[in-house]
Amino acid sequence: MRRLIRSFAGTHPRLYTFPLECGKYKVTPARAVPVNIQRPGYVGNPNYPHHDLVSGTIRRKDPALLEKMRAAGKVAALAVKRGMEKVQLGATSDDVDEVVHNTIVEAGAYPSPIDYYGFPKSVCISVNEQVVHGVPDLRPFQEGDYVNIDVTCYLDGVHGDSSGMATVGNVHPDVFGLVKILCANWGIDKGDKEGDVRVDQDLQAWDQVL
Repeated sequence: MRRLIRSFAGTHPRLYTFPLECGKYKVTPARAVPVNIQRPGYVGNPNYPHHDLVSGTIRRKDPALLEKMRAAGKVAALAVKRGMEKVQLGATSDDVDEVVHNTIVEAGAYPSPIDYYGFPKSVCISVNEQVVHGVPDLRPFQEGDYVNIDVTCYLDGVHGDSSGMATVGNVHPDVFGLVKILCANWGIDKGDKEGDVRVDQDLQAWDQVL
């Protein structure tokens, strides 16, 4: 997983953003995926037996499968990069969804969120106080917003995942500082090469950061 920072921060930080208004903005239908692209088993199957992350077994990956995972991860990382470039004043998370969707399907992959437990869009975008797995909608990005873009795609039988943070306009210094600290704790920043992952990370450090 890759953690990125992209900032449009100015020199005059403002107060925290106003609370989001749940349900105020329209969510457009899921975007079409070409019929020739392979779908995960849960698509169109509400009775799909999802893997139990608590009691299920973890399968050791062989080199061939790891290469497939790297390929899917690169597609996801590119989709995050392009999606972050779209985060700007006046744009919407639905605009980002379109960019991410097109990047994924052009690579011959499937946007994993579509129809995962009924999720309606191609990417999870969480704005401001949304904790995780926000649904893209038509709310325009505003001054001071901080935006998480969480991309997962399905390619050649495996999922690739990547995530990024973008800030808009004059972001409160506490918010921007938290974004920087969290990304630094992962040991991955804007200048690092794609695909870098720290496997020796101390997860207890997250408590201190937060």
